[in-house]
Amino acid sequence: MAPATRDASEREATYGFVYGVSGPVVTAEKMAGSAMYELVRVGHGELVLRDFPELTMEVEGVTTSIMKRTALVANTSNMPVAAREASIYTGITLAEYFRDMGLNVAMMADSTSRWAEALREISGRLGEMPADSGYPAYLAARLASFYERAGKVKCLGNPEREGSVTIVGA
Repeated sequence: MAPATRDASEREATYGFVYGVSGPVVTAEKMAGSAMYELVRVGHGELVLRDFPELTMEVEGVTTSIMKRTALVANTSNMPVAAREASIYTGITLAEYFRDMGLNVAMMADSTSRWAEALREISGRLGEMPADSGYPAYLAARLASFYERAGKVKCLGNPEREGSVTIVGA
């Protein structure tokens, strides 16, 4: 049975955000509606740590904390820029670990634009030649290699076991 959908007032009351305009609302709603998945959430900012653990979901009439099935990778504003770059790789590695256990994993990456900004800042500090808009020339390749890690696989050691990773980048 699929989880119940929420109307605008319920979403605002549950998530504490203005209805339908912010990334956290969209990703939280998607995660709450994905009852068949283990969840990996990569987020930036203090809101992730403060608000996300309070989210609940209802599956088959039972309300439970979304954190029971979630691995949360968070960066606060006072963390170094290298942590922003590393967080996206930490999240996908966790997702692949759960996938290799035969689970279906939904990974929400918020925000890939901040990840790109971190790459731009690191590239500038290293003195690399910038491409369009000051971003490093290898940005497209990094994004592609990240998203290519999504998919369904037959797990090593047991061909009967299958797992998958679905990536939603915000």
